[in-house]
Amino acid sequence: MARQARVAFTLVLGVGLSVAAAAWSGIGFQSETASVGARDLTRWGLGVQAWLRDEPDSAGAQLARGVLLECLASPGRPADASLAMLSRQDRDACGVDLGRTEVRPGMVVWYPDLPAGTRCGVPARQAYEAALRRTPLPEARLRLAHLTLQQSGKPLPSEQRQELRALAGQDLGRPLSYLTWLFLGRDSERRGDANGADEAFGAAIAVEPRWSSARTAAASARFERGDFDAARTLLGAGAELTDDPWYSYPCRILTGEVRDALDRWMARAGGTR
Repeated sequence: MARQARVAFTLVLGVGLSVAAAAWSGIGFQSETASVGARDLTRWGLGVQAWLRDEPDSAGAQLARGVLLECLASPGRPADASLAMLSRQDRDACGVDLGRTEVRPGMVVWYPDLPAGTRCGVPARQAYEAALRRTPLPEARLRLAHLTLQQSGKPLPSEQRQELRALAGQDLGRPLSYLTWLFLGRDSERRGDANGADEAFGAAIAVEPRWSSARTAAASARFERGDFDAARTLLGAGAELTDDPWYSYPCRILTGEVRDALDRWMARAGGTR
């Protein structure tokens, strides 16, 4: 059915628009790009370890740890990313088997089992839960809900949905507000609630009409119901901004004070982002 829908979308809306819609409905709820390189991730990991050693009860450190692990679990992570900078606990949870190779006398390189890094979503969840036990950080709650949608393939449990609805009513700033509505729309789709999905995606578009991911999601939902004109209008509306937070979501901390604190810890640990 999904394949037939994408073929029909191509015929009705044109190849360019069908590719955009497939990014949501056919490929799945995943960002395609990472916003950091392998060296950045290494500094990030070292900074997180230093932060947690000094402040083991820090909610911000747990959020930074969780986003790092979520980034490593993303298909968009850098292909040459090393997982050696993770704590042993997180390497074990990710299922990483580090191999030690001496490439020349005195130079040793560690080669991680990178495909196993996709299992890093499990300790990422644990990190967000640890952060929330300390401080109700909106981003940790948002990311935990997203992981539930991603990992379960089902709608959110009612308690998590209510928490996400409560977040939507707060002044979180544009990126977090946008993503909250985007994820509520995805949850409504999973529930078969077309009106709820339209409402949530529409609210995300209202936060920033020039970001494309919510329009793509809304267009895909309209297309599935046979509303081709509305789908075409949504996908063709407005100039796009390149800073849509969905496309860098797996590898970018959105809470400014946590991001700034991590920069300081990375500098202490031997580098900056």
